[in-house]
Amino acid sequence: MVVFAPFLIPLLDSDSLADSHRSFYVRADQDKGVIIFVHGVLGNAKSTWTHDSTRSFWPDLLKKDPKFNGFNIYVYGFPSPLVGRSYSVDELADNMKLVLGQADVLAHKELIFLSHRLITRALLLKYRDFLPKVSYLYFFSTPTTGSEMANVAHLVSRNPQFRNMFPMGDNTYMESLQSSWLAARIRVRSYCAYEKLETYGFDVVTRQSATNLCTEALTPLLRDHVSIVKPDGPTDLPYVAFAAAFDESRQQPAVR
Repeated sequence: MVVFAPFLIPLLDSDSLADSHRSFYVRADQDKGVIIFVHGVLGNAKSTWTHDSTRSFWPDLLKKDPKFNGFNIYVYGFPSPLVGRSYSVDELADNMKLVLGQADVLAHKELIFLSHRLITRALLLKYRDFLPKVSYLYFFSTPTTGSEMANVAHLVSRNPQFRNMFPMGDNTYMESLQSSWLAARIRVRSYCAYEKLETYGFDVVTRQSATNLCTEALTPLLRDHVSIVKPDGPTDLPYVAFAAAFDESRQQPAVR
């Protein structure tokens, strides 16, 4: 069983058990729209977005940037433990709808999702009434066609989210999600950044998986699966990529 540890260690955030359930606003007094952060499996609403050295917290960086004035910032958290049970991806879509609705996140005029997880697509497929408010989606190393590492992690974890992340061919849920998304002809801009570095010797999310279903120019980043969502400041490339997409969405509104 020790052979699996190198993959699991970097993905298991140190405060995941304490904060994985908690969602919160980083800013809640603006009126144009809201940027919603969605963390990944084994992550949580705080450490997933926090740079290991500088302790920069990505949502805080956006709050300090005048570019994003007028937009509230909300961080969605959900339980994703290595040990113990949790929600499936389909159930997380329901949980996310409930949490965002209770916090009036979905009442904003414009919705922007910054995601490290496939839950966002599952949410938009199940609940399409607020789709007209979504200006764009930005996915950072999201396993849209699954991850080989999920097969390994599933052997040591009871978290059902790993089963939903099995690669296509072994994963009817992922295949159904892809087919349903394409059949629904959801016309929302999808930007994607993909990792170029291994995480402890493993390719956690391949380029093919990270870029599937995306509609805009792709962004390669010399980061591993963990650091790709931990910019050290506003000049760091993950931050720059998201900010560039924001600028583009202001200049070229999506066609519905």
